Parts: sequence; C-alpha cells; structure tokens
Amino acid sequence: MKELQTWESLGEKDPLWAILSHDEKRGGKWNLEEFFKTGQAQVEEVVNIVKGLSADPKAMSVADFGCGVGRVTQNFAKSFDQATGIDISGPMIKKARELNSLENCRFVLNQESNLSQFADGTFDLFFSLMVLQHNRSQIAKMYIKEFHRVTKKGGLLYFQIPCSFKNNLKAKTIEFTPGILLKLARMLKHRTSTPFEMHCVPRNEVEAIITENDGELIHCDVQEDVPGNYVNAVYTVRKV
Repeated sequence: MKELQTWESLGEKDPLWAILSHDEKRGGKWNLEEFFKTGQAQVEEVVNIVKGLSADPKAMSVADFGCGVGRVTQNFAKSFDQATGIDISGPMIKKARELNSLENCRFVLNQESNLSQFADGTFDLFFSLMVLQHNRSQIAKMYIKEFHRVTKKGGLLYFQIPCSFKNNLKAKTIEFTPGILLKLARMLKHRTSTPFEMHCVPRNEVEAIITENDGELIHCDVQEDVPGNYVNAVYTVRKV
C-alpha cells in the first residue's frame, strides 16, 4: 500500500508532528508530556459514552486503530482493562513501545489492508480517530467492515471519517482538483516527498456498511465547524 510508505517515512522523521500536525511543533518540538495529555479528553468522552450505556470500562478491552506512538492508547489503558494500539508504521510502533510503561497496554504492527491477525470478536470497544481519512475510500470502507468483525457482540465502535467537503470555494476547488496536483501541493506545504492524503466517505455509505455488518448506529455527530476543508462524521455503533 502506498499509505505504508507515507507513514513509515513520517514515523522515522517526525512521529509526534505527523500525528498532531501543528505548524509550530514541526521538527521534534512537541513536549512529550504535553503531547500525551492531548489524548485525555478523547478518552474521557468515550468513557462517558460507555458509562452512559451502563457498561464498565474497567471490564473492557479496547483497540486504538492508527495509534501512532500511543497518545490515546496509553490514556485508554488508565481507564480500561486492556488497551491495544494498532498501527501501519513500524517506526511508530517501535516508538510507542519505547514510550510505554503500562502493563495492560500493548502495541501491534498491522501492515495489511485488513485486521486478519485478530480473531472475530476480539475487542469490547474499537476506536479510531483521525486515521481513516488518510486512506483511499475503498480501503477505509474495508477497514470499517473489519472494525465490526473484530468487535464482540454487544461491544461498541467509535470511529471518525470525513463525510463530505465543506461548501466553500477552497473546499470545492480541492474536491475537483486532480489527485496528482493535490499531492504536489501537499508535498510543497509539508515539505515532504511522502505527504499524507485526505479522503472522505459519504455518510450513507458508512451507515450502509454499519447495517450490513450487524451494527446498530447509536449516534452520528456531524461536525461542520472543524478546521480544514472537510465535514467530519463521528460514529458511535453497537455491535448486535
């Protein structure tokens, strides 16, 4: 997969900035403590959802897909029984393991466009944020199917992927610009030969996958006010 080359390179050169690409943090300028603290709010939100559904996080295993160096995974491990970080990038996984000291937290390298190394119904909760958007739509949809497969019956999925372009001139220009030109523009902007891509999957296509794979959509949070050129959709799903 061409996505592998991108994330191997970014994981080697500047792994923290590749995960949270704030301009002022480029070139290894993230403070580790500050960086890991940014994952707390996301985990707290998921914990509140879990408790709102009368489930106990301390009795649940959670997977963090696209974990990078473990920014969110380590925070999950503090609230859940077991936390597993999954990533495509060897350098990211290596760094995640180096930074981890929690016994109930592990990191797994997965360089396939599926999750075949995990059995059906492995996890109580499957989480993915700011990851699927960097995959071509057909690969993203394949992963969403796999999220359902490896989640236990009665378990939860919480994942995000942009659902459309925003309705403004800049976003519409990007929508209709040929892919090769977008790649060149991103190479110049991020000063790298392997820029990460951005893609979206319409909400109706995602919801069809959820239904076809024994999922029950609990909530879809459509976010139009997020930075960038895309409208976000965050899905909370129960596996039935």
